[in-house]
Amino acid sequence: MELRPCFDGFAGIPQETRVLFSSFHDLPNIDPTGLINHSNRRLTRSTPGYWQAKDTASQLDRVSRLIVSCEDDEPATPLDKLKQRTERPRSVMSLTASTTSGIPIPIHDVSGELFSDYLWQRLFEKGLAPAEFQRVRHAKYVSIRPSWLSMHSMGSLRRYPKLDTSDFDIFIAHTPWPSQVSPNTELIVRYHDAIPIFHPHQIKLPAMHQFHHSSALRSNAQEASFVCTSEATRRDLVTLYPHLEERSLVIPTSVSADFYPEPASDDTVLQVITANRLGGKPPRQQRKDNDDDFRYLLIVSTIEPRKNHLRLIDAWDRIRRDIDDDLNLVIVGSPGWGQGPIMQRIKKGQASGGLYHLAGVPTSDLRLLYSNAAATVCPSVIEGFDMSGIEAMFCGSPVVASDISVHTENYGDAAVYFEPYDPQNLVEVLENLLYSDYTNSQRNELVHRGLTHCKIYRRAELADRWGAVFENIRAGKFGAKAQARTLE
Repeated sequence: MELRPCFDGFAGIPQETRVLFSSFHDLPNIDPTGLINHSNRRLTRSTPGYWQAKDTASQLDRVSRLIVSCEDDEPATPLDKLKQRTERPRSVMSLTASTTSGIPIPIHDVSGELFSDYLWQRLFEKGLAPAEFQRVRHAKYVSIRPSWLSMHSMGSLRRYPKLDTSDFDIFIAHTPWPSQVSPNTELIVRYHDAIPIFHPHQIKLPAMHQFHHSSALRSNAQEASFVCTSEATRRDLVTLYPHLEERSLVIPTSVSADFYPEPASDDTVLQVITANRLGGKPPRQQRKDNDDDFRYLLIVSTIEPRKNHLRLIDAWDRIRRDIDDDLNLVIVGSPGWGQGPIMQRIKKGQASGGLYHLAGVPTSDLRLLYSNAAATVCPSVIEGFDMSGIEAMFCGSPVVASDISVHTENYGDAAVYFEPYDPQNLVEVLENLLYSDYTNSQRNELVHRGLTHCKIYRRAELADRWGAVFENIRAGKFGAKAQARTLE
């Protein structure tokens, strides 16, 4: 399974990648191997070349160099600077030559056990419990040299490089995968969303990402099977490629077992906010002397336009002005693309008081924030799944979500919904939930529904569904190769 997303971020695809890789180790008859690859770096070989003796020192030296190639941002010499500037073109030229000649990209073994500190801290610690360290330490790893983006560049040739996966029965990629696999390997694309195609204005560098996504997806549609995160995402996929109806299914996103209710005092919540905040005054300086409690709305997502922060802030401003000037807003998420106008509004809210921006929040602190929020708001205008609402339910937080199809599918009757383009509608929904005569009973009912509903997203249950997919592939009942045999 591709581990590239683990290099990025705390939530979303990176988090599910960590959870899936760990949970696959619980499945019978499955021997998972993690593929270390990078979005934009050409990595060194992690096994000695044919000109070197394959002794222990050489092996460990290669893994050490592999780590350096993943991390080294500062070139030490003018030659290093030149190599860094020309790395991408050189990699593309090398891939073009190997693709044209049909030479497959080799997969290199990684002796990872002695480098478990790096693997844990860099790839897994952001989303897994410390108890899983030993599993990560003893897991199997391999690596490839070309960057993910350089492989995507081959899409302009309409011919992607081959990857030598002959030692593996199944290869799992996250998002469309820019290479072919060996004939004996079943390629599974974990398909999170079709946003680059149907909503290209909602992504960073839309021309590049739309081209990479659509080109690789066109190639994958010929030889891959697809496990989608939601039925809404699967509908988009089948709209694009109707023949994938028989080669696609839905398994929702796995949620970490580290999310559960954790009631805490206001002082503890304020300590968490203070420890993780980005700018602004400490919350203790903003509270009034007569405050009885610290009440807040919570949003957890990367700060970018499609997450709809601006309309949420508009709604919060109106509530503060007209209904409750003590209601706070806690925004958890790192700045993404197109974050300029959003960050300006966040800074304005920080200056006037009541708005707190947090980033790099560990799971233990995030669990506490979910558990003690007046409500968790999921206001996105488009999503492939949106894990934050399910995490909130696991923690006993009432969920208020935009009424997009992914939310209504995944949250069911365990959330209350609003029109994502109408801040006033969000104000009305929140007013009814937080300030009406039926606030306590409605909130308690919503929390109860959430705690019941979220059980279907438990990690062990979803791992079993993945296990069934693997078994059906082994038995020739599912997958591109099974479909090909049926057509023959």
